[in-house]
Amino acid sequence: MTAVVTAPKRLLLCTVVLAAPFSEAAVVPWLYNVEVAVTSQADAERRRAGQAALSTLLARLTGLREIPHTPDVRDALQRPEDFYTSYRFERRVLNETVLTIRFEPASAQSLLRRAGLPIWAADRPTVLVWLVVQRGAERERLADAQATAFAAALQAQARARGLEIFLALDDLQDRELEPADLWGRFWERIDAASARYAPDLLLVGRSREENDGTWHTMWNLRGVQDVPTPSFHGGIGSAAPRRSLNQPALPTAAFQRRSPSVELAAQTAVDNVAAVLADRFAVRGGLKAIDVTVRGAQTVRGYAALLAHLKSREYIERLEIDLVTPDAMRLRLHSRSSPDQLRELLTIAGQFEAEQRADAPSASRVTGRQAPVLTLLWQGRK
Repeated sequence: MTAVVTAPKRLLLCTVVLAAPFSEAAVVPWLYNVEVAVTSQADAERRRAGQAALSTLLARLTGLREIPHTPDVRDALQRPEDFYTSYRFERRVLNETVLTIRFEPASAQSLLRRAGLPIWAADRPTVLVWLVVQRGAERERLADAQATAFAAALQAQARARGLEIFLALDDLQDRELEPADLWGRFWERIDAASARYAPDLLLVGRSREENDGTWHTMWNLRGVQDVPTPSFHGGIGSAAPRRSLNQPALPTAAFQRRSPSVELAAQTAVDNVAAVLADRFAVRGGLKAIDVTVRGAQTVRGYAALLAHLKSREYIERLEIDLVTPDAMRLRLHSRSSPDQLRELLTIAGQFEAEQRADAPSASRVTGRQAPVLTLLWQGRK
């Protein structure tokens, strides 16, 4: 049985106005939908679940495991219903009842800005996971029961942190990649086996069972080399053009942890991945004005698509058009990112390439104002 309830009309009228600039930003489509297990459908239980759901959402949107309880955050947690537009109760297997809450993106982002918290956009890389385990002298993939528990823990934690993380299918084609290839980090073979999934990043783990029953797991996070990548948009299992050499490299990291079970190893791995990605891609600090020259949008539809894309990015708070010419558009973007981070955020998603031109006009010559300047080539609709 499912019950769907919409938010009061007063709230809906407010959120329509606020949501307009960000309506296209949800690359991770479920980012603003949060599920919480409940014991009943009573108002008090719904309020408790609403507070828990808002806490989860803030962790997803900031990349932080622990959210600082600033005055704005404390006030919001006392009235979570102000930040969502609908909710529904759903009875699932084993008589579990789940409350699913749909939060309004612009309201949540506005809260983060007021609270001075980082904002991590919905453009997020897909991560493909490979794991091999060692017991004694034997190295193999997880047994079925352990694999199921590992996958469940991985997906639950990825959902909590707002990440698209997937396990390889481990079918006959995947099994051509030997456990020894994974243990030895033979990247050429790992990259080739991963190509069918078209991920942005690989997370490769090797886990060893110790004498005391704990698991020592070592992880490597890296981009896929020389295979199609989705540039944050294709997703697992969909091929896409290779990343341009003009686009910045994705993060690499290595970390390890001892855990009492492989399930906890999965959870800590997700937390580490979230920390690495948020540190790279979340914007923080004071608002800055950055002048940007964009070439490549040569029609009215192209200009409209370009502006719609920029307005949908959570890390751009305001946009001003300085000048439109037949071959370029000159904009001033207001963002909490640095100029270098803004260039990376715009190019990493595949819609722009950084353009290096010796004759690129400076911001002062174009606008008469002093501000950092970027020159980009639009790769979207022309």
